Order: sequence, then C-alpha cells, then structure tokens
Amino acid sequence: MTLRGIAGPLETGRVALIRYISPGGAACVGSGLLVDGRRVLTADHVADGSGHRVECDTGTRAVVAVLRSGTAEVDLAVLTVGEPVAGLGRLGCARVDRGRVDQVKGCVAVGFPRWQKTGDQRRSAQVNGRVPTAEGLESTADAGLRAGLLTLVGNRIPGAPDIPTGMLSDQQANPWGGMSGAGVVAGNLVVGVVRSHNLAGGGQSLTITPLTAVDELPGGLGKQFWDELGIAGPGHLPALPEGANALPDPAPAGTAGALGSPARAVTQSAASATAPGDAPGGPPTVTTGNLSRAPERASARPRPGGGGQNPQRRRRRRLALAGVIGGFLAVFAATVFALTGGKPPIAHSPRQASAAQATSPAVAASHAPTPVNPSPSVTTTIPVGSAPLWVAISPDGRRAYIVNAGSDTVSVIDTASNRVIATISVPGAGRVAITPDGRYAYVTACPDCDNAKGDVSMINTASNTVTATFAVGSGPFGVAISPDGRYAYVTDRSSDAVSVINTASNRVTATIPVGIFPTCVAVSPDGRYAYVTNATTNTVSVIDTATDTVTATIPAGSGAFSVAFAPDSRHAYVANLNAGTVSVIDTGSDTVTTALAVGAHPFAVAVSPDGRYAYVTDADSNTVSVIDTASNMVTATIPLVNPEGVAFTPDGRHGYITDRDANTVSVIDTGTG
Repeated sequence: MTLRGIAGPLETGRVALIRYISPGGAACVGSGLLVDGRRVLTADHVADGSGHRVECDTGTRAVVAVLRSGTAEVDLAVLTVGEPVAGLGRLGCARVDRGRVDQVKGCVAVGFPRWQKTGDQRRSAQVNGRVPTAEGLESTADAGLRAGLLTLVGNRIPGAPDIPTGMLSDQQANPWGGMSGAGVVAGNLVVGVVRSHNLAGGGQSLTITPLTAVDELPGGLGKQFWDELGIAGPGHLPALPEGANALPDPAPAGTAGALGSPARAVTQSAASATAPGDAPGGPPTVTTGNLSRAPERASARPRPGGGGQNPQRRRRRRLALAGVIGGFLAVFAATVFALTGGKPPIAHSPRQASAAQATSPAVAASHAPTPVNPSPSVTTTIPVGSAPLWVAISPDGRRAYIVNAGSDTVSVIDTASNRVIATISVPGAGRVAITPDGRYAYVTACPDCDNAKGDVSMINTASNTVTATFAVGSGPFGVAISPDGRYAYVTDRSSDAVSVINTASNRVTATIPVGIFPTCVAVSPDGRYAYVTNATTNTVSVIDTATDTVTATIPAGSGAFSVAFAPDSRHAYVANLNAGTVSVIDTGSDTVTTALAVGAHPFAVAVSPDGRYAYVTDADSNTVSVIDTASNMVTATIPLVNPEGVAFTPDGRHGYITDRDANTVSVIDTGTG
C-alpha cells in the first residue's frame, strides 16, 4: 500500500507510532517517519522521556539511540531502532523555497492522533494538503522579515475534529494529541515534522518544523542531524516546489533522491490511513546543551548538571525580505537513554575527578590508504538465532556465547568445531558476560521493556541451563564481571544507574547513579575502575570499584555506546554510535587524547589480548574497523553484514563477530597467530 504525492509513492511501512513514558511518568504516544530502515524522524518533545518503542507494520522495535535538538524552537529528533526494518531505502529530503510566493502541493502527513484512539489502540490519520511558501514569515526587530515555521494546510477529513491552536498534548486529552512528530512528505521528499505547538488556525492546518531548522543548531549538533539524514548539508537539499531555484550543489547519489525500496503491504490496523493531526507531550522543558544519542530504549531526560560536549547556544539566521529569504527555522532534535556493597578495599592511586580536565580533540583522519599487517580475514560463518547482538567468549576459549535478540535465546558455540552445541531460552536477552572461572554466564534480560522491567539470568555453563534469575534496576542492558569474579556490574538504562551484584549471593549490593541512558560497562583489567558509557549525555562515568562511587565524568563523542579497556588498563576505547568515532581515553588522567574516525554507527569495540589492535563494528557501514593502538590508525577494514558484537579468543588468533542482519557469526582470523 502506498501514499502518493507529487514525486512518487511513500510506503505505508514508513509510518511509525512511538510509545514512551514522559518525564512526569505518563504513558504517551507520538508519531514518526522511518527515513530508512533504522532511523525514525520525529519531534524533539516526543524523544523526551524514557522507554521508547517504535511500532510499524512489521512489529515493535526497541530504540537504541536518540538524537535530540533539546530545544522547543527546533522540535526535531531522530530515533534509531535496534532491529532494522527490511526493505526501506533512504528517504530523500528537501527544502521549501521561501524566496518566492508559491505552494508545495501533494503533501501528506500520517500520524496517530487521540481522536483515532480505541482503548489502548491507535489508528492512523492521514492529512493530505499543501504547504504555502510565503506563510509563516516573521517580523524581527533587527533584520526585517525572517522565514519561520511552515504550515500544512490540510483537506477536510470526514468525521475529524478541527485541529486547535496551542498545545496539542496527548496528556491533556486533546483530540489531536499524538499527531506531533509525524513527517511531512511531498511525494518522497521529507520537508519537515509536525510540531506540538500548533500555530496554524482553523480547519485541518498543522504547524510544521522545516528540516532547514537544523541550521539553527550549534554547528556540531547540526552536522550530526544532517549525517543521520544522509545529507551533506543544507546546500545539498533540492528546492520545492518543483521548478524552484535549486541550490547549486547537487545531492550526492543515494542521499536526497527517489526511493529505492518497493511498496510494502500494511499488516497492522494501526497503519490504516484516515485523517490528520498533531501530538503529545508539548514542547519539552529541557536543560539545553547535551544533545545526543541513547541506545535501545531512548531515555532523553535532561538532568541538572548532566554534562555534554555541545554548549547550547541559539543561532538564528536573520535575512531581510529585500534579499534572498534564506533563513529557516526548524526543529531537529538530538539526544536520541551508591550504596556500598561491603567490598574489601582495592588499592588504587588518586585520579582526577573533574570532567573539565577532559579534552575534546579533533577527529583524527585515521584511515590508512592501504591495509597493513595484520591481514584479518573471515574464515567461517556460523548460523545462529535471529538478530545476534552480542558475544562473549569463555576464559579458556572453548565456548562463545551469542545473544540473539530476535529469538530471545543464547547460542553456545564450540570454538573447536565452530558449531552451535546448545540454544538457551532467555526472554528479552540483551548482553552477556562470563565469570573469570568460566562457570557462569550473566545475561541481561528485558522481556517487558515497554514497562522498563528486566532482570539478569545466570546460566550454568556446564549444563547450559538458566539456574537463577534476579531483579536489578529498570531496563538492564550492559553487563561486566570484575576480574576477581566477585561482582557483576549492570547498566540500568531506564533508571540512569548501575547495579552492583554480589555474585556469591546474586543480590544487588549497591546502586550507583551515573549519566543519562547508560548502555555498556567495562571493568578495568586491574579491577580498580568500571567505565560506563552514557549515550544521551555523551559521557563516560568512572566508578571507583572500591567505594562504588563515580569519581569522574569524561566527555566522549555523540552517542557514547560501548567501551573496552586495553589489557594494561592504561587506555579505554569508546565507540560513539552517533558520531562515527572512537574516543581513546587516557585512564590515568581521565581525558580523551584522540578521536578516531571509523565507519557509520560504531556499535561495539574489543581490544585484542596483546593490546595491539582494537576491533570496532561499524553497523551501518557493514564493516569492522581494525585500529592499530600504537599509531591510533585504522589499518584494515573487514566487510561483514551489519556487524554488532565482537570478542576475541584468549590467544588473540580469532575474533567472533555477530552479523545481525544475516543471523550468523563470522569467525575472523586476526593474522596475529
């Protein structure tokens, strides 16, 4: 089923319903548009809150990253889902030419307003209409008229209530609450997003934030938005209506053009199109500044004092009407989620605890022109369960444990034969870590993530059975075991904390507040510190394991997602999901010394046992970047299919990498043996 506009069909499979919990604890609904198989374009205030889930015609998906503008003026955000939606190519984008009086015809927005609600279910409403190019010009005190927000003038929908002006909040029982966040598309080109604060008056008119509002964001944050949309910048956007003065630079192939994906059938009643509207939550009350990504359940709540790299500053482009009206207002949002435990003191030296001491180095041009030794290669591909996400290898190297997020299982691979010898059911399985003695595997599980519940399952590796399940914090995700095996550390994404588990009793002995949306955790090989990546605040929390307290907060890259230590504990490597970089941290000073450019959406990082190489899975580039840790250069790339998890055998001769879209594990000969 397709929705047709001026330039071709828009697949109904791109329509997204977003469920989440507001910062005040209310269950809310918003709308969104899948601009490709992983990214959902929506409004910033819809990204505010926690427990985000995206419903589309192929099912429900967890949000693994959030990019927010953090401002009500630029009400834009991008959510990244963990499981890709198959068959969706990159949707193109466009700008509305405000330099002439005209209209963009054939526009459409599909969302889930409250008046289409029956019980807990929502049906979609489709608004067809036009966008006048000269509507929304605003007077300014210092620079004449400025191009502001756009208006979608919709056609009358039989039975639909009028769209009111003011706040369209799902929490306030507004009939159009839930519509905000819906993408506005002309043919197959996205021009903006329906806002929460509707300024349009009468009938079926909606106020929208144009994509060009991204230019109002600080430079680094704006670039992150353009990167997520696959656009080199505003100069590469084609102009609408057709025949308008196009900008000089053509869009690169595959960025802002026709869709390459086929029409898709609608399989859910929620995707039945009928009428227009706007959405929930109202413009967010946010602490501006730290705008970033958050994984697998988007908690983007601002927190007083939460640090970030992007100082929020408002930058408005003011242009006189007598010149070219080229300033555009819009909203694109980013952020895309200690009680002591009675542990004996661990000797350690003082460390700098001030995040202000961290550096923000420029991204290094790290890719060497040709691969150098070693020459890693794929030797074996092993079929496992659905959507393999993470991998851990036993200390003796004999077993690899694979978390299959799509089938709620853990596959056990015999590394001698490279065959699956057991499949263990763990509903909601997310991450896995093995105790140093190899006797147990700890698996985080979130079988009821819609309600942010979860637990940890303990697998007896001798019998390959779950022998214990115990509760931790809200939304458990990452897990790591201390080198002495006495404690497990679990990130609680929905409660912004880390649970410390005594492995002898399997009881939580401490809960440590960290940054917003903690995703992964690693314990230093010397056992003195645990590093926690906070994807929404773009930081790493440093936990002193002797006191179970945070002693430093290190600014990293956008969407800091996973972390691994070098064997000597002197450096840590952080994969920044949204920035496409790896931050190298000097653990002695808790500062970032280098930021290396890698592939798109670096998901996981592992350091070889000899410390010479770091492997980074570039999920959206379908590659693995191999970093020489001595030179901090990418010396090789390995082509794979949506690689995500990575782990080395103890001898360093092989790496095991999950191929999420292929439902396989690739075995890599590292070339070091």
